[in-house]
Amino acid sequence: MAVITSDITLRKRAEKLLIEENEKLLVTLRALSDGVITADKDGRVILINDAAEKLLDCTKEEIIGRSVAELFLIIDQKTGDIVKNPIYWVLEKKTSLGLENNKAIIIKSKKNIMMEYNAAPIFDIEKKIIGVVLVFRDITENLRIQDELKKSQKLESIGILAGGIAHDFNNILVSILGNISLAKINTDIEDSNYHFLIDAEKGTVRAKELTQQLLTFAKGGDPVKETSSIEEIIKDSTIFVLRGSNVACSFSFLDDIWSVDIDKGQINQVIQNLIINAIQSMPSGGKIDINVENVILEEHSSIQLASGKYILISIRDRGTGISKEYIDKIFDPFFTTKTKGTGLGLSIVYSIIKKHNGAILVESTIGLGTTFFVYLPASIKQTNHIKTNKEKNEKIKNMTFSQKERILVMDDEESIRLVVGKMLNHLGYEVDFASDGEEAIDLYKKAIEYNKPFNCVIMDLTIPGGLGGKEAIEKLKEIDPTIKAIVSSGYSNDPVISNFKQYGFSEIIAKPFVMEELSEVLHKVISGDKYRSTNI
Repeated sequence: MAVITSDITLRKRAEKLLIEENEKLLVTLRALSDGVITADKDGRVILINDAAEKLLDCTKEEIIGRSVAELFLIIDQKTGDIVKNPIYWVLEKKTSLGLENNKAIIIKSKKNIMMEYNAAPIFDIEKKIIGVVLVFRDITENLRIQDELKKSQKLESIGILAGGIAHDFNNILVSILGNISLAKINTDIEDSNYHFLIDAEKGTVRAKELTQQLLTFAKGGDPVKETSSIEEIIKDSTIFVLRGSNVACSFSFLDDIWSVDIDKGQINQVIQNLIINAIQSMPSGGKIDINVENVILEEHSSIQLASGKYILISIRDRGTGISKEYIDKIFDPFFTTKTKGTGLGLSIVYSIIKKHNGAILVESTIGLGTTFFVYLPASIKQTNHIKTNKEKNEKIKNMTFSQKERILVMDDEESIRLVVGKMLNHLGYEVDFASDGEEAIDLYKKAIEYNKPFNCVIMDLTIPGGLGGKEAIEKLKEIDPTIKAIVSSGYSNDPVISNFKQYGFSEIIAKPFVMEELSEVLHKVISGDKYRSTNI
């Protein structure tokens, strides 16, 4: 009797331990974020955890007892061929399958995922295979993030390259654009050659904008804002992009559109990207409608912007439209439905508009087309009358100060010093030159000593192998706290450019520039834009 009682006690204890171990196993399986499937020797599911249910879009009741072949297919990501299900592979080879990555098609949901998995056989005490355990996970998002990281690293490299290209290219354009400006001054407005110079000037400005687009594409950058009229920017950008296409465009501008404080180059890029997007949605041709109006947003508006005055730009195409599945993703970096697309155009648009404290919305219907709505805050300032070419030419010809003002130009490029010097001489200034910051500091000190101080210094931001504008202005401020300095650079993504006053500069002029821009910024800095007109 004692022996029987002892056997029963041992059996109950063993059963209790088995139940406890089984419960531990189930709790462990439930806690795992990886999917776990256990199949018998025929490949039928006998155990599945919660994560596997979620990944396979099925319940335990739907899965238990079914063949794993009915749950998902494995596709070789390189060849695209269907490969043997890992559970059947292990049953056949009677050995473990190491970690592998392949595409998987979930049969119930027809969803494609990238699956990482491994599998191992289950043996009985006689070393006979009685089943297989499969552990798997969805790595689609991880691979996407890795891919974006690689692209971001490439973009960072492009950004460094773009910065160098933009600086060098814009320095070349300074000489070209400066000489065009000088040629215009010496050419009568009625001369047929004058119009060739106007076209050359516009082409050079376009080249400048292309370098800025490369920089914005690669690295972003804070906008360098100025009060502008949006109408001319929209028309010029649209007409430029539409050249050679089979798409027409109609413009509708409300009278007295408010001015905006914008970075012209960046907003130009916004318009161009949206127009390109519209063209690509109408491969057989079509029409784009652009409407611009003033709007006032009240508090608690459905538009997530502060209350106040805005201009609203609507760009509508009659293209293929965007499906609801993708409408919330179109502004995501690298998202594209085009086989040759980068997925960066609309994400750059979104980034630029956000940096201008605006908003961009989209409405789309498959087969009918898409409309983008761009909100930009109205400026508290108003733009001046837009001058004609004749007015611009006459203004430059007739502007000078009542006395010789002295300007120090610091730039490492001799060609830039020469052309800027000619432009300044034409405007009536006395000019001296420095090739780097050290020379500029020395000349500035001597000018004070000889009682012939400079009224303004124009400083290149970057001097390869030498003291640039950022470092030189600090030392010049120690010599003369009231110094008036203008920073100039062909690399507009440096933080000094967007926050020049914080670094001690009075104003900024981006390379390349025309004579009118140079004249206006100097008048603004030296005399608060107070000048008299006289014939030079």
